[in-house]
Amino acid sequence: MTPNTKVVINLATLRNVAQQRILMKTPHRDKLVALFNNSKLPISDKQKKNLVFDRYNRWMSVLEEKNASGSDYLGNLVDATNEYKNFIDLDFIFSSDEDFLYRQKGQLKLDNTILEECMPYLVDQRLVPGPFSKSNVFVGDEGCYAGLFFGTWLAEDSGDRIFIKQKNQDFAVGKTIKISIKDGETLEHRDLKVAYFAAELKTNLDKTMFQEASATASELKSNVQNSKYLLVCEWLDMTPIDSSTTSIDSVIVLRKAKRINSNKRSSFSTVEGRKKSYDDYKAFILSNPLDKAMFEYIVEMLNEALPSPDSVSDELKLQRGYF
Repeated sequence: MTPNTKVVINLATLRNVAQQRILMKTPHRDKLVALFNNSKLPISDKQKKNLVFDRYNRWMSVLEEKNASGSDYLGNLVDATNEYKNFIDLDFIFSSDEDFLYRQKGQLKLDNTILEECMPYLVDQRLVPGPFSKSNVFVGDEGCYAGLFFGTWLAEDSGDRIFIKQKNQDFAVGKTIKISIKDGETLEHRDLKVAYFAAELKTNLDKTMFQEASATASELKSNVQNSKYLLVCEWLDMTPIDSSTTSIDSVIVLRKAKRINSNKRSSFSTVEGRKKSYDDYKAFILSNPLDKAMFEYIVEMLNEALPSPDSVSDELKLQRGYF
């Protein structure tokens, strides 16, 4: 099976497969492959290819582990992701003897795709059993349904008469829905990816990103009943805003810390500046790791959005007195 092979979820098969996890894409690995095929990558960095992929494979071996209990598995996932992110950030990018990797971080998307590849592993039967009770489940970075619109009376092209809007979600869990649209002139069959859980993943969260995510959350909630939308970042780059005033269910800061301020970051763009700042930067990263409690909270939100059909029986509803 190739890294980008999509998995068709069959309910009967799921009940008999030991490793009950849904995976769809490898965005970080894809960026690594593209990087080492990039002719602009300096030779000294290119020579680290085997080391980088060895560390990547070690990280994957932990995320694909089948035998640990749910709590142990989640702890191992967070520890391994911290270790791998520190390697990419500190040992590969920040410690490079050239400036290419650091200056092109935003374009290369090496560090921020680590979370994109990691998050789907939370959709594991040991942690979030609900999705495994359904068929046609998708997980990961997908273009998801965001609204159905009708054009003008005189519109001739079917795409102008009936328009289905999609919004790309960094991390989504939902179902692929097939619909037929007949308007008396044409008959069309469409596949829609409907997200019941979606999360925007950011390395550094600023106010503009927050406002954009608020609009996306509102759009999702108006089109998918009882869906959940999270805004997840590593570092906060703004003053906290109460998310209850928006359609965002929660803003999660994985490292529980603010970003290094800009006057310190300004020296990082040169090899000399990074060497002088290495000890301080390393201490800052290591003292603010990805926090397991934040991943536990994401798992809790996933279970709320994607409950198992039998998670609350009629008897339990009567026992607690509300439903």
